[in-house]
Amino acid sequence: MNRFKIIIGALLLWGSAREYVSAGMQLGNLHSPFTIIFMLLLIILFAWLIGSGFSKKKIKIRSIEFLRYYIFSVIAFIVLVFISIASLSIPKDFVQINGVKIPLSKCIDFNFRIIPNEVDRKEYCHCAFEKITSQDDLKSRYRKQLENGDMDKIYKDLQSTNKFYELGISDCMTSINMKWTETVANSMKKSWIKQLKQTEFGDTINIDTYCDCLIKEYKKYPLNKIKSNEFQESKLSDSIYTDCIMKNKK
Repeated sequence: MNRFKIIIGALLLWGSAREYVSAGMQLGNLHSPFTIIFMLLLIILFAWLIGSGFSKKKIKIRSIEFLRYYIFSVIAFIVLVFISIASLSIPKDFVQINGVKIPLSKCIDFNFRIIPNEVDRKEYCHCAFEKITSQDDLKSRYRKQLENGDMDKIYKDLQSTNKFYELGISDCMTSINMKWTETVANSMKKSWIKQLKQTEFGDTINIDTYCDCLIKEYKKYPLNKIKSNEFQESKLSDSIYTDCIMKNKK
């Protein structure tokens, strides 16, 4: 028995389950066919490590013995996914903000891929909740979600209106040392596309390539700068918008 391989395989399986849940919750989809297929292929490696650790002889992938380990690993992965979802669903880290007792844990976990540093995530979540609860109408409207720490649900509702930008929640990012990642870029693009499709913008502009153009130009600058209201209201921002519109006219 090779305990090292077993431990490595088990840790990778557990880490992948948590990453799958974290990414799925941020993208709002835990059932993406592409992601599921990718994970099933990745589990082959984990199953081989675990199987090699238990087996006394060299294990072959095309064998009944390996198939047993693979099925076991898939079942273990599913169980770990449910455990991860359950752990993320339990409210923790309660704070009192503008008269509302709010658990920060869900928001902190939800932004794991966008803001890697836990201290920064906590600071960002506190700031975002503070801006929402600063307005009595929003505090009353979202009280249930606030008390459950469901920032993602509040975001989805707010982003369908102009209120999200009026609140200046993006300003909460300015004091955080954020870095550009594919997750951040994809999240921004998805949000823009959702908003633009609700307008007549798509009649004259190719929305998908327009958003790609904005991301490409924005990546030339620090993410904190892009998120600030000062940048969004600057001549530089206007020139980027205008240039991307001109390049992506239908």
